[in-house]
Amino acid sequence: MDISVEEIGQVTVLKLSGNIVGGPESITVNQTLANLISDKKVRVILDLSGIDFMNSSGLGVIIHSANQLKQNNGSLRLANVSDKIKHIMKITKLDSVFDSYESVDAAVKSFN
Repeated sequence: MDISVEEIGQVTVLKLSGNIVGGPESITVNQTLANLISDKKVRVILDLSGIDFMNSSGLGVIIHSANQLKQNNGSLRLANVSDKIKHIMKITKLDSVFDSYESVDAAVKSFN
């Protein structure tokens, strides 16, 4: 999995690509997030447009990310969630937990 970071005003976009299946991916996401939090960048969007596959461990990574941000007075939004991932989130009832947007632009605007 790869992560690219983009700043759009006061919002940080993490564009994820590849698979999120826990293990090394969770370490990478958690470390990136810890760095953002230490820099007081706590308005974060996960752009999932490049994610090919996500399992339950991948969902755990997203849940952990949201909790870390919330503990630091921040917020997490999801953008470009594929139909497959939307289905997984609906089955696990996580679709009601996360704010999900059709595009990064819509997610950025939701912070205002």
